[in-house]
Amino acid sequence: VNPIANTTIRPYGGVTCMGYIRDFSPIHHLLRNCYELCLYSCNKGTDVSFSEDELAFLSNRIVTDSVSTRLVPNSSLLIILVESLEGWSITEESTPFMYSLANDSHCLFAPNIISQQRAGMSSDGQMIVMTGLLPLRESIAVFDYPFNVYPSISDVYSRAKCKTTGIFPTPMSCWNQMYMNEAYKIQQGVSCEGDYNVFAKTSELLAKSDLVLTVTISTHTPFEAYADSSNLNLSPDMPKYMWKYLRCVNYVDNKIRDLFSKMANGGLLDRYTVVITGDHTILPSD
Repeated sequence: VNPIANTTIRPYGGVTCMGYIRDFSPIHHLLRNCYELCLYSCNKGTDVSFSEDELAFLSNRIVTDSVSTRLVPNSSLLIILVESLEGWSITEESTPFMYSLANDSHCLFAPNIISQQRAGMSSDGQMIVMTGLLPLRESIAVFDYPFNVYPSISDVYSRAKCKTTGIFPTPMSCWNQMYMNEAYKIQQGVSCEGDYNVFAKTSELLAKSDLVLTVTISTHTPFEAYADSSNLNLSPDMPKYMWKYLRCVNYVDNKIRDLFSKMANGGLLDRYTVVITGDHTILPSD
């Protein structure tokens, strides 16, 4: 199989970059990452500052204490960015804890959000969540523009003298995370191996942080590593791909349940607003 059969090389922003690859496979990701990281991660973008109007806009987006500049109670924010989480998978059977949250009057559940990531996949999802910006149409922002200034939610927290932390299940070199942490103003980046360690580290650092971004990996295609870590009973007639996916989602649901339990026992649920969302879709529409 020719791994770059659907790949084009074209000029973009004054340099040549690899075009959008359809139907990404692991080898596509490897080729693209090597190409971008080794040859074209040098675009430093433009170092800009926020104007007074932009700063006023940002300050109006979040409620602050006018005396201490600290965020008001319930101001701490935990974002759990679940790999490949799809809204339809949140059911009483497959994800009982997230399903209970979705039906809780204190929670806002938005199941009909269309994934808007493109070639950047997980990195695009993270950028949308952290900045509200949409991804590039035919390139990957974290590779082509890792040194830009981004109007991120973690930057707002940093300006309010708050501690921001990111916890990731992959090395910091993955998706240029080492540079994007700085671009998003994530002050502390922690790399863990696997979701068990990711949630353990999240539980440890919540009390020491004001904003925490937790990124999971157990529902990453091809859903092999964690499918056997779930006791979810599913029909043997279900397509194997979906069978493995739902068991991986169930594993994540159990980890989120355990994290909420620890937060409740430590009094952190009264301090944190928790956002659980997916970075992108994964299963074909049919």
